[in-house]
Amino acid sequence: MYKWSHVVKRLIFISIVVTGCVEPYSPPAINKNISIVVVDGFINGTDGSATVRLTKAVALIEEDEYPTVTGAVVKIRSEKGDSYTLSEEGSGQYTAHGLIVDPATKYQLTIHTSGDGDIISDYISLTQTPPIDSITWRPDEAGITIYVNTHDDTKRSRYYHWDYVETWNYQSPYMSQFTKLNGEIISREPKDLTSICYKTVPSTNIVVGSTVRLSEDVVHDLPLTYIPQEDSKLSILYSILVRQRVIEETEYKFWQDLQKVTESVGGLFDSQPYEILGNVHAMDGSVPVLGYFSAGFMAEKRLFVSLQDLPKELQKRPFNGCHLDSVCLIAGPSVPFQCAIDVPNLPENSYLISTITLDGALLGYTMSTMACADCRVQGGVLEKPDFWP
Repeated sequence: MYKWSHVVKRLIFISIVVTGCVEPYSPPAINKNISIVVVDGFINGTDGSATVRLTKAVALIEEDEYPTVTGAVVKIRSEKGDSYTLSEEGSGQYTAHGLIVDPATKYQLTIHTSGDGDIISDYISLTQTPPIDSITWRPDEAGITIYVNTHDDTKRSRYYHWDYVETWNYQSPYMSQFTKLNGEIISREPKDLTSICYKTVPSTNIVVGSTVRLSEDVVHDLPLTYIPQEDSKLSILYSILVRQRVIEETEYKFWQDLQKVTESVGGLFDSQPYEILGNVHAMDGSVPVLGYFSAGFMAEKRLFVSLQDLPKELQKRPFNGCHLDSVCLIAGPSVPFQCAIDVPNLPENSYLISTITLDGALLGYTMSTMACADCRVQGGVLEKPDFWP
């Protein structure tokens, strides 16, 4: 499944004719209502599941989230007459599990909506996929690149599509060992520590490849993603789960067209926008539809990269402007350091880092901000994934 949300706006275009001298030009905003249904569907023959996501395109100037299509009746039917109804799970996503998928038959997606009519796909076949040979990485002076390698001795694959899910373990610059609760300073329980998080993000890049022009059906060191050194992904332990599937030539061209439009449009000398043809359409032709419905078997492989695996020059972690302030337990001239605040005026649930002592006496605490002491601010969670070592 491809994450469309960052792409759809760029598919709403205005044609511009430029004559005379080349001068900076800001095109007029598109204010009219846009109604394009976006369909992203896939039958996974490996685990017998199907997922369809339905959203709506919005005008380029809109800042809101993309509307989802809810309340639809989504079905998959085979040429043999089998039919499966997908369950709505929210956010425009419809799923089915435990499907008996027959590689010898073809499948079709049908969608009935209340406001956008009926949508139907072409019949599609399941594709077989060879295993992933390896996922590797190589560093440069500023980060690392992740690569995929695969091959098919039968030379029947030729067109490939990859997506991936990244998970990484990272920490906040400071660990808060204390906090203020009900007016008192208390030590945090191990379960309440907020310095180490795990974050999982699906890929949004379009990654396809073809070996048609090669004598062998071999993909060697195809770049999947680049991670700069300052990214928190490389701060402790990074993992990438790569999913590979073989696609038909028509789907390969669809992804190529989408990639060209979403990554190249914007400059005067870039390739010009054109219609992207998928394999889904409205039955009566009244509503424009964008997207692709496909099916096949998938191959997966996971890679881990730890901070210690990196070259020394890539192991430096920036503090991103974080610093410590001092909190006085007892304010007064006897305190030999500058206090930002004293304990009675300290807000509840503050992030206290460590104690400040002198000759065994507790004088106060060091303190930082939530952004510097709570890793969840960056979107992660405290719970470790099941697959994590």
